[in-house]
Amino acid sequence: MGARIARSAAVGEAFGIWIPCVTNPPVASTPMAVDAAPSERFLRQMLVAEIGEGGQQRLAHASAAVLTPGLRGETAALYAERAGFQRLTGGTVDLERLAPASLVTTPAAREVLAGARLALREIRCALDAPGADGAPTVVR
Repeated sequence: MGARIARSAAVGEAFGIWIPCVTNPPVASTPMAVDAAPSERFLRQMLVAEIGEGGQQRLAHASAAVLTPGLRGETAALYAERAGFQRLTGGTVDLERLAPASLVTTPAAREVLAGARLALREIRCALDAPGADGAPTVVR
């Protein structure tokens, strides 16, 4: 967990915010289709060194706590589904932490930014989870 918090903190510093990985209890669940073998749908993601085939498998077996009301939940669910998460569950979003009013002033833009950052946080947390061999994904 320390590596997840450290990397989330480093990423957050670039935006002037800190977004730790959070494990939320499932509220609602939407199962996604999981392919036995990685499909061509995720080929571009698997070519990215930070994700790779192992990371895509982690995403395919992970759940993302992104189901929240409103535009931020729709945005986060869209990105998480496209990333390849197996299941989407209920989560919480701190709008001020993910999309500060000083950064984005338009309400709709704040919602979209918060949803995108929420999905990105869940992707990073899933990639940092230990794999079948017990080793975390190495992110350069």
